[in-house]
Amino acid sequence: MRDRGHNRPHDPEEILRSLKAYVTELSTDGVKVEVRKLGATRPVLIDADHAAGVAANEAFEAAFGLKPRLVRSGGSIPVSIDLQEALKAPMIASGLPQADSAAHSPNESYTLDHYHRGIEMLIGFIYALPSGAHA
Repeated sequence: MRDRGHNRPHDPEEILRSLKAYVTELSTDGVKVEVRKLGATRPVLIDADHAAGVAANEAFEAAFGLKPRLVRSGGSIPVSIDLQEALKAPMIASGLPQADSAAHSPNESYTLDHYHRGIEMLIGFIYALPSGAHA
């Protein structure tokens, strides 16, 4: 994955070194600052320009009545890069939450209509996958 602004790979160790240097630079004399890595993973870019991506887009449009918006965004599924490298197969990441669903919060919610459409989308996706969709 490339950083849009600097066009270089995201390296968790390099980012940690840069963050430590920046925090140290911001620190005041006499103040001890410690930056520790709690976890890290390399980023993954999930392309939608393959048979499985086309199937997912078509299934989404059929279930929701709208073309899906393909958005590059961050997420936290650390195993994604490992799966992509090990399986050498296309991946699909489908965001189904609504904008006001409070995703990952204690009061996360879906409307029943949205929930049912999500199920329809997944069923449509499975049926739309061509044989050998990993090509």
